[in-house]
Amino acid sequence: MTEQRTSVIEVGDVISGARGERYTVESVDAGKFGLFIQGAHCQTGNGGYAYAPYELSAGPIVKPWYGWPARGTLTVNDDLQLGCVGFDYLPFGGVSALEQEWERTIDAMRSEEMQSRPTEIRMGD
Repeated sequence: MTEQRTSVIEVGDVISGARGERYTVESVDAGKFGLFIQGAHCQTGNGGYAYAPYELSAGPIVKPWYGWPARGTLTVNDDLQLGCVGFDYLPFGGVSALEQEWERTIDAMRSEEMQSRPTEIRMGD
């Protein structure tokens, strides 16, 4: 992964997951739809990964969520909260695979929204 700094999150920042686990950011890759973040657990050194789509607001943990193992909130440096989807493995295909999965997620959310809207029934004049 290319070490890329952004104004939102940078290498060396400490992020906290929704359950309070803390990671030191090792790399940030900015894609079209979000940030792919890799970090090392502050106590164990184990790797952790998250994808923070730009348009996903912070929220409670939901498992599973639209094909992702989980959705939740990342807190950057005990201050800024970002919505994220997380996983415990390095995704095959990196950022481009995450971007494709996020596009499918957007389509699924739109489809669900359309299905939940009431249908207008018009009676003949």
